[in-house]
Amino acid sequence: MDKFDGEVQVLDATRTHLVDTALKTAIPCGGWVSVRDGTAEIRHRQGYSFKLGPNSFVEFYDNRGGQQLTGDDQVVLYRGSLWVDAPQGNEPVSVVTANARARLTHGTAVVIYSPDDEETQLLSLAHQASLHNRFVGTGAVTVKEGEATSLNMKLKRAVPETPAVVSMASLRRVLKELPIEAREAASATARVRKRIERLFAESGREKGRNPASARGPYDRHPASAGGTPQWRGVGAGGDASILFPEGRKAQARKADVLLEDPAVIYERRKRQEQDQEKDRLIRALSGIKSGH
Repeated sequence: MDKFDGEVQVLDATRTHLVDTALKTAIPCGGWVSVRDGTAEIRHRQGYSFKLGPNSFVEFYDNRGGQQLTGDDQVVLYRGSLWVDAPQGNEPVSVVTANARARLTHGTAVVIYSPDDEETQLLSLAHQASLHNRFVGTGAVTVKEGEATSLNMKLKRAVPETPAVVSMASLRRVLKELPIEAREAASATARVRKRIERLFAESGREKGRNPASARGPYDRHPASAGGTPQWRGVGAGGDASILFPEGRKAQARKADVLLEDPAVIYERRKRQEQDQEKDRLIRALSGIKSGH
């Protein structure tokens, strides 16, 4: 453990003994780290760097042998947020939650798990990472830097959502809870901002393309000198009167469309049903009273 702040506890693999929490404390294989009101920074023996936010609870697997042999996974995130930094040249790092597995070969990412929402979130802040349902062997989603995805079991989704660009407001909320240095925050912010700018560039109009209203190859039926459209080859034998009798022209008309929130419609119907039920009960009680 390189650094810690606040209330941090380290437990052995059986969770029956507390390990002295101090700087440079070695976390035993299969050990647990609980962070409540505080943060912790942990350097893995394989070169990875992990940073835990408040209310985080993780277990560090021993994937090189021993009683806690788990294969390729390094960390189990039971709740909270975890900053993962994987240097180039190392083996891929794997973070497991209750419903998903995040993998990172080289770069930086943040993994968040909420037990209440049963949701795993993955934010890629440098290079790319992947997220997939740990119970399904296929359907891994690749998340490029500046993007995020999530897997929510309450929504009954079998695969993570399509990655979307991270907003600056969301990024600030996530970074605020993590014990990262100013240079790390600046680097993550710059990468996300670059991804956002690329999104705006992609949404712009393609250069060199004329709008449909401009004169060009779209004018297949140019108007004559008198302003009357000259229809070319319309209908059998080129007779335009078959499709447009009496020379009628289409006129643009406006249509008012009323959009309502389904929740509002539901509440209105519910109130109407309640009012009808009240009226029925009042009539029934009035009949009973008049009978006496």
